[in-house]
Amino acid sequence: MFFNLQMAYWVVYGLLAIMGILTIVIMAIKFKNVRNQKKTEVSLQKFQSYLDYVQSQLDEEDRLRIPNQKVGDFDKKVLQKVLIDWIQRLSGVHRDKLITLCHDLGLIDFNLKQIKSLSEFKRLDAAYYLGSMRSSEAIPDLFKLLKKNKEGPEAFIIGRSIAQAADKPEDVKEMLTYLAKEERENYHLLADIAGESTLDMSVQYKQLLTSENTELVKLALLGLSNQTDSGMDSNVRSFVYSKDKEIRMNAVRLLITSGAWTSGEIKQMIHFNDSDVRAFIAQWIGDSGVVQFADQLQEGVKDSDKIVARTCAKSLLKLGESGFIKLCEVTIQNEGQPVADLALECIQEDLKESSVKTGNIEHVTSYNQKLYLYQKYFGKDEDLTQAI
Repeated sequence: MFFNLQMAYWVVYGLLAIMGILTIVIMAIKFKNVRNQKKTEVSLQKFQSYLDYVQSQLDEEDRLRIPNQKVGDFDKKVLQKVLIDWIQRLSGVHRDKLITLCHDLGLIDFNLKQIKSLSEFKRLDAAYYLGSMRSSEAIPDLFKLLKKNKEGPEAFIIGRSIAQAADKPEDVKEMLTYLAKEERENYHLLADIAGESTLDMSVQYKQLLTSENTELVKLALLGLSNQTDSGMDSNVRSFVYSKDKEIRMNAVRLLITSGAWTSGEIKQMIHFNDSDVRAFIAQWIGDSGVVQFADQLQEGVKDSDKIVARTCAKSLLKLGESGFIKLCEVTIQNEGQPVADLALECIQEDLKESSVKTGNIEHVTSYNQKLYLYQKYFGKDEDLTQAI
């Protein structure tokens, strides 16, 4: 009994000691934060006139001058936060001037030292700033840091810095290859990271199309999506028949938006054996307003896949009066069949939507023309009139 009571006392004393230590640590952190906040305010006040000068001279001076007063290490931390915030919001010559100023202020050298710190927080902080300052000389250190953090989310922060700082497309490609893992399915994130680079990555993306890593293939197809290369067909066409749905759809999207396919090939693809591909092409025709494919859309309204059929009907309605007429014809020619019900439903939905878009004369004219055609084909519909 005495032994158990004594043990309980020791446990209580131990818990009190732990609580005391935690309280001291929390108070120390709080005190440090308050002190840093005050130091930050003092530093900002000290350099406020200089920051005002920088803002006012962005359009004037070719090279911004550095402050007359001494810039200590803490001042550098404060100034770089302000300057990086401006760099993120600006572009072109203004951003270039601020990046040059960061170099002149010694901020790049400061962060190159910080990236070798024993503190992981300081290393990641330095990586972020070096990327934002587009410091190509930091690339070797950034890669070393990347390989130390290859499994954690920190790797993507470092990867973004490499994309921003790299002056060679090969460095960005190496970073993407290192981070791409098939089990992660992270190619959308990697595409965003690669988008931080101002370099032309088209050659590297075409090289990645030959990779056995499906994530890199998906990334390459996505990365090439803003290219307008009519010769891309030979590199991408085989992926249209891939077993991987995402690869297949990205390939189709790329071939259409890049202008690699002829009108004849697009007409063939609207009969492709994959319903997702058929629906995508039908959607693209409507969104692009390509009237020359109206006949293919009219035929597509009869598609066995309901999503494809409805997409074709909706896209016909986006082609103006001619598309509206073709959808009315589908309804008349297939009376009593499900396709007629689908077409009529889409027509009536379009009329109801058009009836509330009468903000300008163009919308009013379009709506009146559609209503006239509807009544011409189907007569007056009291239920529809009341709904409108």
